[in-house]
Amino acid sequence: MEAFVERLSSAAALPSFPPVARKAVTCADSDEAAILEFCDWTALDPAIACALLRFDAARKAERSVGAATTREAVMRIGPRAARVVALSALLVADEHAEPGQAPPLAGVWRRAVARAVLARRIAQATEPRRATEAYAAGALAECARVALWRVDPDAARKLASLDALPCDERRRGERGILNAPVLKLSGALLRAWKAPRRLWAALAAAGGANVEGNGLASFVSSAESALPSMLGRDLSIPDPPVEFPANASEGWGAVFSRARAEFDALWTRLHEEDCTPDLHRDTLSRARQNLTDLSLATQLENRLLKTRQEELLRRVTTDALTGVKNRLAFDERLEEEFERAHRAGKPMALLLCDLDGFKPFNDRFGHLAGDQMLRTAAQAMAHAARRIDLVARYGGEEFAIIAPHCGHDGARSLAERVRRAVEETIVEWRGQSLRVTVSIGGAVTRGDRPGRSAMEFIAAADRMLYTAKAAGRNRWFIEPEPAERPVIAEAG
Repeated sequence: MEAFVERLSSAAALPSFPPVARKAVTCADSDEAAILEFCDWTALDPAIACALLRFDAARKAERSVGAATTREAVMRIGPRAARVVALSALLVADEHAEPGQAPPLAGVWRRAVARAVLARRIAQATEPRRATEAYAAGALAECARVALWRVDPDAARKLASLDALPCDERRRGERGILNAPVLKLSGALLRAWKAPRRLWAALAAAGGANVEGNGLASFVSSAESALPSMLGRDLSIPDPPVEFPANASEGWGAVFSRARAEFDALWTRLHEEDCTPDLHRDTLSRARQNLTDLSLATQLENRLLKTRQEELLRRVTTDALTGVKNRLAFDERLEEEFERAHRAGKPMALLLCDLDGFKPFNDRFGHLAGDQMLRTAAQAMAHAARRIDLVARYGGEEFAIIAPHCGHDGARSLAERVRRAVEETIVEWRGQSLRVTVSIGGAVTRGDRPGRSAMEFIAAADRMLYTAKAAGRNRWFIEPEPAERPVIAEAG
C-alpha cells in the first residue's frame, strides 16, 4: 500500500469541485460571516481542503499540532492567505484538467458532500464539539478517490461503478481494485501530506473493522454505511449503523432525515446555476483576478510590515540623543564579532572613547549645550570610522567603536582619525564656538590567540582608556602586542 500511497501523494494539483469553487470565489474576506461561509464551502472540496491543510502543515514547524479542519487552517494562516491558497488550487487544477473527468468526479464530489453533512449531523447528536471536525473529515474521506483520477483513471472509473453497493460489498470491491478501502487510503494520503494525526488516524480507523474509542472515526464510518441511502432514490430510513450510540440526543431516524434534507438543499444550492463552459470560464477569470488582487495586497502588506519592523529595530537599537547605536546594539554586536573573530582567526579592535572634561563643560554651558556637543561629537566619530565599524553610545559621555578585521596598525589609525575628528569639531552656541577633546583606549583580539572573554576584552580597552586619561587626555593608547613596547599617541 505504501507504494500506491506514494503515487497518490504525487498528485499535487487535485481537481476542484466547480460549484464549490464558484462559491469560494464569490465569498469576501472582509467580515466574519463571509469568512465562516468561505470555510464551510472550502471544507466540502477535498482538493481545496487538502491544499489548506498542507499549507498549514508547511508552516507549523513551531507547533506540535496542525489544523484538522479548514476553519482551523484559515484562522491560523489568515483569511487572505487562505483565499490565495484556495484560488491557486482551483487554477492549478484547471491547468492540469483532462477532458472527460468532470462527469465521473461529480459522483465523487456528491459523496463527499453527503458524507460531510451526515457525519456532522451524527456528531451533533452525540458529541457536538466535534461537529466541525466531522464535517471536514467526511469530505476529506474522498481525497484518495480525487487523487486517483490523476494517477489511475481506469481504477477510478471501476470504483465509481461500486457507489450504489451496500457498504460491506463496496469495501470488498475497493480491496479488489486498490488492495485497501478508500477510507484507509485517504487516511494514509493525508498522513503523507503531513495532516494532523487525529485526522488521518480517524480516516484510517474508519476504513478498518473496529472504530471503538475513536469518536471521529465512528462519525465517518456511520456516515459511510448510510451513503447509499443518502444518495439513492429510496426514501426509507436505513438500519442504524453499529457505531451509532443509543444515548444520542436524537434517534437515528431523526438524524438521518435531517441530514438527507440538509444535503438535498445544499446540493440544490450548489447547482442552482448550471456549470456551463462559459460560467466555468467566468469563474476562472474571476479567480485569476482575485488571486492577482490578493497577491498584490499581500505583497504590499508584507512590504509595509517589513518597513515597520525595520523602523522598530532601528528605534530599539539607536541612541535617541546622538543618533548612533545604543548600548543594547553594542552588546549584541560585540558578542557576534568576538565569536566571529575567533572562528575565522581574524583580528578585531575595540575602542572606548570618553569626552574630556565633559562634566565641567555641562556645568559651565548647561545641559542643552552638552546635548548638542554629544550629538556633534558622536557624528564626528561615526564619520571617522569605517563603514563596517559600529559606533555606539556606551554610557553618558562615553562611546565605543567595534572594528572588525582590524589589527593593531588599523586600530591606531582609527583611533587617531577619531581623536582628530572630535578635536576639530566645533559647536556654535549662543555666540561662542565650543570644542571638546576625547581620550581613547583600545584593545585588539586575534582569533588565533584565544584566552580571554568578551568582558575581559572590554576591561582591557577600559584600562587603556584610563592610561590615556592619566597621561593628559586628548590622546589614545592601544593595548600593545606581546612583543611591542607600549605606544601612547599625544595630541599634535
